[in-house]
Amino acid sequence: MLVLTLTVYLLLLPLSSGQNVIDSFGIPSGCERSACTVYAQWSSVPSDSSVLMFELEGSAMGWVAMGLSADQVMGGNGIDDVFACQRDTGTDTVNVKDTYNPMDQTPRGNAIDSDQSGITTVSSSFTNGRISCSFTRTITGQNVAEDRNLDEAAYVLLAYGNTRGAANSALMGGHTDRVPAGTTMTLSEAVEVTPSPSSSQPPMASTSETEPVTPSPSPSPPIATVARFSIPAGCERSACNAYVQWVANGNVIEFEMEAAAMGWVAIGISADQVMGGNGIDDVFACQRDTGTDTVNVKDTYNPMDQSSRGNAIDSDQSGITTVSSSFTNGRISCSFTRTIAGQNVTEDRNLDEAAYVLLAYGNTRGAANSALMGGHVGRVPSGTTMTLTEEGTPPPEDSGPSGSFSIGDNCNIDTCTAYSRWIGGDSEVVTFELSTSESGWVAIGVSADQRMGSNGIDDVFACQRDSTDGNVIHVKDNYNPQDQTARSNRIDSSQNGTAVISTRFENGRIYCRFTRTIQVQKEAEDRPLDVASFVLLAAGSARGGANSALMGGHSGRRFTGSMLVLSEGGSAMAGCVDPFIRVHGILMTIAWGVMVPIGIFIASIMRPAMKKKGLWFQVHRAIMVSALFPSLLGFLLIFVAFRGNTPGGLIALGSDNVTGTVHFVFGIIVVLLQIANPLISIFRCKPDAKNRWIFNIVHGVVIGNLVYVLAIVNISLGLSRYATHTQDNFIPLWFWIAVLLLFSITDIIAVIYFRIILPTSNKEKKDEATVEMTTKEGNADKEVNMKDSSTSKDSEQVPWRWLSFGIYVGEIGIGCLVLIVLIGVGCF
Repeated sequence: MLVLTLTVYLLLLPLSSGQNVIDSFGIPSGCERSACTVYAQWSSVPSDSSVLMFELEGSAMGWVAMGLSADQVMGGNGIDDVFACQRDTGTDTVNVKDTYNPMDQTPRGNAIDSDQSGITTVSSSFTNGRISCSFTRTITGQNVAEDRNLDEAAYVLLAYGNTRGAANSALMGGHTDRVPAGTTMTLSEAVEVTPSPSSSQPPMASTSETEPVTPSPSPSPPIATVARFSIPAGCERSACNAYVQWVANGNVIEFEMEAAAMGWVAIGISADQVMGGNGIDDVFACQRDTGTDTVNVKDTYNPMDQSSRGNAIDSDQSGITTVSSSFTNGRISCSFTRTIAGQNVTEDRNLDEAAYVLLAYGNTRGAANSALMGGHVGRVPSGTTMTLTEEGTPPPEDSGPSGSFSIGDNCNIDTCTAYSRWIGGDSEVVTFELSTSESGWVAIGVSADQRMGSNGIDDVFACQRDSTDGNVIHVKDNYNPQDQTARSNRIDSSQNGTAVISTRFENGRIYCRFTRTIQVQKEAEDRPLDVASFVLLAAGSARGGANSALMGGHSGRRFTGSMLVLSEGGSAMAGCVDPFIRVHGILMTIAWGVMVPIGIFIASIMRPAMKKKGLWFQVHRAIMVSALFPSLLGFLLIFVAFRGNTPGGLIALGSDNVTGTVHFVFGIIVVLLQIANPLISIFRCKPDAKNRWIFNIVHGVVIGNLVYVLAIVNISLGLSRYATHTQDNFIPLWFWIAVLLLFSITDIIAVIYFRIILPTSNKEKKDEATVEMTTKEGNADKEVNMKDSSTSKDSEQVPWRWLSFGIYVGEIGIGCLVLIVLIGVGCF
């Protein structure tokens, strides 16, 4: 046997070297042979006109095959010849097989030819995940009940799959992909092969070595319709969460569906995008069996105007025919045909009538005769109606009116700190798309008043990374209860209103897409999306489980300045920061940015220039006491703004919001010390008391300087938090830092000169005068009564002190005035 095989191979090898390539066919169209998913080529053999040479190869784990059919439907009208190269069940040997699909058989199984003498293997291999084979086949069939003649017109079909089989086994399993030619052709003639529009491939150019012969008009016109629909829109078939493709063929439409689902995938045909609403809704479903991995194809329907919108199985299943079905690697796949004309007017829709297309998938399994497919995980309706028998793809679900909102300017879904988009136009749901660069979660809230959990129910739709597996994103329907004191976030008792379309964590960003029903599931937890609402967008770093609603404090939050109806689309500009928060910032700037530093400068630098009747002390005390009023008022207003709560904003508490926590704690310390310092002054001892130095250190150095430094730092922290509420606008913060540096430099220069250099110089002059007086009068005690250089206006540099004071006040006054304006505007 081995000698015979080698002899045939050696005889055919020189023949093949002189062969004329007639044509080729590939998936995808136009691919280079080695880069094709599947490739087929056939050629004549000059030394033997009774055979054709075939070469097949494909990136498949199971098989690759070429079929010849009279009608593009394998096993439909007439005998369909199939030449297959399939990996053996137990080894990597590739078996070449001549098989066929019997005429008009259901379900379209594949059978091995009783006579294999017409096909001869030349070579076969499985290398690097790729099946390759070459063989010859006689042009004339061996058995009219099993073979087609290769000099007769036929459709060419190319397919591949992952099921392996024994040498004498013809069952090749469901195909991973299948592409039919658009017109009939005769394999023994040089004719361009044009893929059918039903495939996912555009027409493929001929690779004939000779000038292609223009064929006469085909007796069978090319298929006229092809359409696809997927979740998410525009995805590659194998990467889609759900995918459906259909093509009209005679009196039927051929469907192919697949989904990454544990339960079912279905396509619905509806008059109004609301399954079970207006008119009969036809639903073709592929569902995993309850006890096995068998996938059952079902013709079902949603009865008209039913309140529960349940699904019922058709009483007549004769209109739908299963071609193939499988459940592999967590993915449901099926192909089937459905008659264009319905079998029962109360259960079916005619497929040549305009309708909306709805694609959905879920995780509930069911028996073959069970129509209850459970709640869907993802559901997407087409944007407009279409007729399945006419050419075209339904517009994607986001073709309706849409709006967007983000944290960040001039950014998009991949670059914003947080991004949200909503698509209306559907009478039943609104589609949402969210993303963030934060490591934990992103959420969009709809509220009546710009403050979550204040006036009315606030609905919150969140996408949060799992606390254990960071690649898992949970989509959650949450709410903030009305008028609750802690403003915590709670998970809805019913998650039925939200359906996941897609989620991913990629390049350090969270992405999610989902739908939410317009009408509420529970009035105490949901807000309808067809009423005007403020939109609030936030993101944070806390991760959580699937049933956890506590999303932690947000590190970024922004709200719209006006209300809008999400079901109608429409974008909105960012709203201004809450007026109470702005007044809080202004009052704190007046107290700690203007009044306190001026009061400190007077006590530190201006004392010699204002010593008459203790003027410096009177002014210092008046300014510092007056500063208490704006400081305390600003402190109280921030609590009024949030009604005593601790929101995830300027005064947030939590380890995931360090800036907000530090700002809150520093604020408490600053206010307490500011109140304590004047109280300490009431109990101070006299200036000439022995222990007066203790008061001076505590009042001026310890408490005075400490509270001032903390206040300056806290203003910076507050402006940093403020920026997250104004589209990440850091202008006030950077301006404050510039003003702070400017008047700090002036302050430092004044302290060095007036408190260090000048006193040292005056002490030296004073010592010289004391020595001279002692020598002349012999009594140094008269030193205290003499007017030396240390008490003269020249030695105290009074004019320079006033000049430095004017510069200092001007820098602080002008700088803080501009800062107050920036804070007052509140939105940029």
